[in-house]
Amino acid sequence: FFVDFYDNLLFNTNGESFDFDSLNSSSTSNNQNSRYYNEAISSILKEKYTTAYQYLQYVSTDYKKSKELKIATNAVIKAEKYLKAIECYESGEYDLVKNYLSDLGDYLNSYEILSIINEPENMQNYKIANEDFLAGEYEKARNEFINLGEFENSKEMVEKCSEKMYNLVIELINGGCYEDALNAIEKLGEYKDTEALKKECNEAILSKQNNILYEQYNKALEMYKEGDIINAYRCFIKLQDFKDCLDQAKRIFLESYDYMLDNLNIGDSVFFGTYEQDNNYTNGKEDIEWVIIKKEESSLMLLCKYALDCKPYNDSASDTIWEKCSLRKWLNNDFINVAFDSEEQKIIINTIYEAEMSKIDLSKSSSKKTRDKVFLLSLKEARRLLSFDNLRKCVPTSYAISKGINTNTPNNNGIDNAKCSWWLRDNIQNNLIAVVGIDGRLDSGGVYAYYNEIGVRPVIWICPSLGK
Repeated sequence: FFVDFYDNLLFNTNGESFDFDSLNSSSTSNNQNSRYYNEAISSILKEKYTTAYQYLQYVSTDYKKSKELKIATNAVIKAEKYLKAIECYESGEYDLVKNYLSDLGDYLNSYEILSIINEPENMQNYKIANEDFLAGEYEKARNEFINLGEFENSKEMVEKCSEKMYNLVIELINGGCYEDALNAIEKLGEYKDTEALKKECNEAILSKQNNILYEQYNKALEMYKEGDIINAYRCFIKLQDFKDCLDQAKRIFLESYDYMLDNLNIGDSVFFGTYEQDNNYTNGKEDIEWVIIKKEESSLMLLCKYALDCKPYNDSASDTIWEKCSLRKWLNNDFINVAFDSEEQKIIINTIYEAEMSKIDLSKSSSKKTRDKVFLLSLKEARRLLSFDNLRKCVPTSYAISKGINTNTPNNNGIDNAKCSWWLRDNIQNNLIAVVGIDGRLDSGGVYAYYNEIGVRPVIWICPSLGK
């Protein structure tokens, strides 16, 4: 077929010889089919069939004789590999035989030759797989039998291994070991009713977890009734996503504030106010979690646990200070009205403090004092109140990530692993503002105030007695 095909190809109907000069790529059109088709024929004439076949992959099957050429060229390639394999087999070069026959599939008696070569190795592997089966290592044995293909009774042994693994799953479920059963199902894969068993395990695990949560919830209620207020509060905080635990914690905090003030520690959490955090507007705003960083008489200084938003320190590129920056205005106008209702705003203290500045004299343009309900930490406060880098490391909310905050995990869709930088209120010099870096280190070199990928961690002082 191959010889006849080329005889017809190389001579036209008038019996005249084919014009080989027309195969030169420089004399052909720029059309891809034409160019690669001619290159393929040139390679065939030079007996470079693999190269020809590669060229033909870029030619449409309906272009001239490309379909027939592919079939014929592929046949020659396979024949050449097979003949080389036979030569190597006769000379005892079995590794080369495997290389030549590995991609020929069932071409002629390729499988038979490979079986003869692999028989000693297969026998050894079969013996090892059988030993693993007898030792109860069914997963390992099954993989080994699968690799042996149709050797001996390997297929039958694969089924036996799967049955043993399935029986183990049933035993674990009957024993109430649902997590272990799920792991065993994962290793077994699709077999019999494993999908139904997986669902059964997940439902049992969820039921078990709910029972534990109910026990802890009832224990927290009992602690509160018995007067163990602080431990009841901490238990509700720990269970914050279960039932009304968050509401219980907030109620205890406000109703027993004087007691809580004496017994809460630096680093404890307080929930106060709401703000969009999970970037899902359909479920409403989420409660804001704050960390106690300072206690003073009847007041608590709270730092937001997460970076709630992503804002520039100042909207313009001009030099600025805390007193005049756009971020301060946003915190004490937009943010405070979104995050806190009128009753909550009553217990937020209006704080007066001096701005901390260095390397620049701003006395002519600023009183150096501001009065704010919501503000940012200064460089000195961050160093003094958050003494370790891990305390300063900040996780952004999903909402802040959606706003373009710069994190150490680009394309992160959640807040589990992401960390971000966050603004401090100090002007270092000119238009450079102090920040806490992604690694938790204090960056006193500063970041340009107009940079819009830095997180915002609001700070407030609260005194619930003010609301009364």
